[in-house]
Amino acid sequence: MFKSKIKSAVTVFGLSLLAIIPVWTVARLPLLDYPNHLARAFVLAHLHDPQYQFAHFFRADWGLYPYIGMDAILVWLQTFVSIETSGRIFVSLCVIALPLSILWFLRRVNPGHDSLALFALFLTYDVFLLQGFLNFKLSLAACFFVAGLWFWYQERPSWWRWLLLLLCVTGTYFIHLIGFALTGFILFFYIVFSRSNWKPYAQMFLLFLPGAALFLISRPGLGARHEMEFRTISDKVLSALVVPIHGFSAGFDNLFVVLIIGCFLLARWKNPEFKWNGTWPYVAPALFVTYWLLPLSWGQTFDIDIRLLPPLLLVLLATANVGQQRQRALTLMALLLFALRMVNVSQTFHSDQKLLAGMTNSFSIMKPDAKILPIVESGEDEDQLLRPYAHYWAYAVIQRGAYSPYLFDIQGQTPLRMTYDPYAPDDFWDLEYKDMPEWNNIREDYDYVWAYNVPKFAPQLKAIGELVYQDGLLRVYQMRKSEPLPRVKRRRGAPKHRAV
Repeated sequence: MFKSKIKSAVTVFGLSLLAIIPVWTVARLPLLDYPNHLARAFVLAHLHDPQYQFAHFFRADWGLYPYIGMDAILVWLQTFVSIETSGRIFVSLCVIALPLSILWFLRRVNPGHDSLALFALFLTYDVFLLQGFLNFKLSLAACFFVAGLWFWYQERPSWWRWLLLLLCVTGTYFIHLIGFALTGFILFFYIVFSRSNWKPYAQMFLLFLPGAALFLISRPGLGARHEMEFRTISDKVLSALVVPIHGFSAGFDNLFVVLIIGCFLLARWKNPEFKWNGTWPYVAPALFVTYWLLPLSWGQTFDIDIRLLPPLLLVLLATANVGQQRQRALTLMALLLFALRMVNVSQTFHSDQKLLAGMTNSFSIMKPDAKILPIVESGEDEDQLLRPYAHYWAYAVIQRGAYSPYLFDIQGQTPLRMTYDPYAPDDFWDLEYKDMPEWNNIREDYDYVWAYNVPKFAPQLKAIGELVYQDGLLRVYQMRKSEPLPRVKRRRGAPKHRAV
């Protein structure tokens, strides 16, 4: 039995290492929000570095609120390696940690089904990692590790196991609030449906009390805005079908749907060894009901409800004993899903390199410590995962020490505050400009405009600046400074399209 456990752990870890190959074999990672997160961590690490002017524009705001785990790790890693290498290490940690945490979880709640952890390999490159929601992605691994740790503690309670469990639960809060809440949902539903006495409820209350208290104190992402927004029923249905398998290609996504349906049939259809696994068949539906009740957004925290969908698929791995024969067949299906996902991710990563190289070259023409304004529009009905250009301007912060007003600055979520407040159109966050920017203010406040896919603004940009770089849909204009002109009241809001 011990040798079997070692073998399965080595297998999962080895395949997880294969999963990070795309991260290390391309020059630039085409993950949507990733450059913005890197730039913020770079500024935090070099805030008082005399080589840069960041202290004139930013200040640090570290606090006991969630979401800061990624920033803390990236800042620490920069004491040893570059920010680019730090970012790749963090992405690799997100990819490797999830399958290993699922293996640990399944060993506690569904013994003898270690190989089912291979399904987590398919979900490593899900929509959230590809959008660059890396702290949330790491919190999913922490969620299932803590859930497994709960059952490990229950097997043989001791004070030091309890202390370790308390530290890990609180640590999950500091990685991401939704991962912290997911951990609570899973354990609470298990306790409810297992008809436990009062003791597990009391233990769980004490475990989650520090994080809950910190949330009430810091109110992350809320501030004055605390309204909730809910999806329509049709959007809920579509999201439930699409989000768990969504990747770079609709063709691959359709194939994944067919294969996952095949996995369910393979596990259940005419399987004499199949039997439900205790309380877990009730936990999964309870999570699905929770998905329908949760809002789309609350304050500055977005996409709350759909973040339950990938972990819901992972909880399904604990709901049944499928027997050894079907488990071997399901293992092959898990490896096939993983292989297809890797092909899709690798193809897209490599095909995006030409586009990203052209954008990278644009920074070389900029003066150090320049102030740049991105003006970016997306293609019509373009999938968010196919927009690696949206935040790519943030590399100018890293490569040239530039300032840009669109680094993620959300009170209670990110530890970077802006102290300089120039004009900046809010339309950037929607990647669609419905209002005409105030060009005089842009000319006076910025040194460069990094314009992507906005040919409609070409006449205005040529009037206030000189075209100094172009590549594909990208145009970079250097502003012509003039005598100060009457200013229009500036407009800049917090990011309203996503949370970290």
